[in-house]
Amino acid sequence: FAGHEPSPFASSRNSQRWINEFFETEGVTNSSGETESKFSRIMDYWYHPNITGHQKIADQVIAKVGIPSSARIITPNSSDMDVAFVVDTTKSTQFYIDQIRQDLKKSVVYYNGKARTIRFALVDYRQPSSIVVVPSTYSARVQSDFIYDVNDFFGVIDGLQTSDEDSFEASFYSGAAMALDLEWRPGVRKIMVVIGNLPVQNPEPTFGNTWRTIQKKTYAVDPVEVYAVDGEGSDFLDSIGDLVNETGGLSFSNTQDIYGAATEIIDYATNKPFGWIQGPYIVKVGNSIELDARASYAVTGDITDIEWDLDGDNAFEIRSSGLLYEHLFDKEYSGTIGVKITDSEGRVGVGSTQLDVTDDGDSIPRAVDNCPDIANQNQTDFDNDGIGDDC
Repeated sequence: FAGHEPSPFASSRNSQRWINEFFETEGVTNSSGETESKFSRIMDYWYHPNITGHQKIADQVIAKVGIPSSARIITPNSSDMDVAFVVDTTKSTQFYIDQIRQDLKKSVVYYNGKARTIRFALVDYRQPSSIVVVPSTYSARVQSDFIYDVNDFFGVIDGLQTSDEDSFEASFYSGAAMALDLEWRPGVRKIMVVIGNLPVQNPEPTFGNTWRTIQKKTYAVDPVEVYAVDGEGSDFLDSIGDLVNETGGLSFSNTQDIYGAATEIIDYATNKPFGWIQGPYIVKVGNSIELDARASYAVTGDITDIEWDLDGDNAFEIRSSGLLYEHLFDKEYSGTIGVKITDSEGRVGVGSTQLDVTDDGDSIPRAVDNCPDIANQNQTDFDNDGIGDDC
């Protein structure tokens, strides 16, 4: 970095700097060899390597270490992703289950090339269990938890079979609930791709799931976007359309080209802004806390709008000028909060996390939270909140 250091003088800049100076970010060397950058008041961006600086570090790593065989090309919309496929395997799909398997495999290859890191999971669902009880019948089943290895996942796809029992409705919400209960990674894009055929019971008779209960689960998982592909133009999309819309996904109706729909899904999803919020948070009633969404970003363009949902209703009532926002919580609450960012193209990304606002500033219920009076001594106030409850 010799000759490319930041200037030590407040009144000047090094025109060939590889490190951001004050009030700037995203510095990059132009065709004339001089650094151009964006203005920023966020101090965390100052005095770190700029874009060119990171590239020069990469050049040194390549020169000294080389490029590992597992490396992949990173594009502006490359991201870390978890993708869960939720597939209708009722008897109604038996005539094109081979096409589903083939299109799923092609989609996996395409998705794998779009991500920095990616994991896949597979859940299938059938008719509601209340219809008939035979060994081949189940409401939903996890065929594979999240895995990285594409070839292993191909084996899971090959094992997909359809039910032998007739049905007029399917238990998609049971399948979606199972998928949402998997171990999704924090801080990555989360996508559920549903391939459906039969309409969905709402609510389902066995577990009582509705589109609204599933929507709340998607929000709590940081969140998960639901995309739906209807292979035969049935009433399937009509029955889950609200879920798709509320989670920011897309619907594809009456298409035998599942692979084509799947490629549109990933291209759409990875060009949206990425919303992220630090957490989980625990705060005492009457206290304020600074919420941190600084890892959010726009893939192209700039972030133009930042909104917050601080009561878990998925309505973003509060706007802020930056990705740090301090808020005072004046009543108890336990649930999900979120941030919504909008880019200059009008695309939206959402991030969420858990918040507990309690009477004493911790998440342990008061009934089991009191220290015993050991040896007739007073309770000890370890957390300095005036209450001896943090044993």
